[in-house]
Amino acid sequence: MVTTNTILNFRARQSRDVMELLPYDITKTALGRMANSYRVDNHGVEGWIHANYVTPRGTYD
Repeated sequence: MVTTNTILNFRARQSRDVMELLPYDITKTALGRMANSYRVDNHGVEGWIHANYVTPRGTYD
C-alpha cells in the first residue's frame, strides 16, 4: 500500500502517458516497485506513480 503526499500523475508506463491525476492523501495497493516508481492498482487499472511522492505502507517500504 502507498499513500499519496501530493496530487500525482498516474501513468500507463514509467515516465509515459498520463492516464489521470490521483488526489492527495489517498491509499492505493502497490503491486510492485521499479527504481523510482510504484506500480499500483487504481480501480482495476494498473499504472505507475513516482515513489518520491508517496508514503509506503507494508512490504514495499
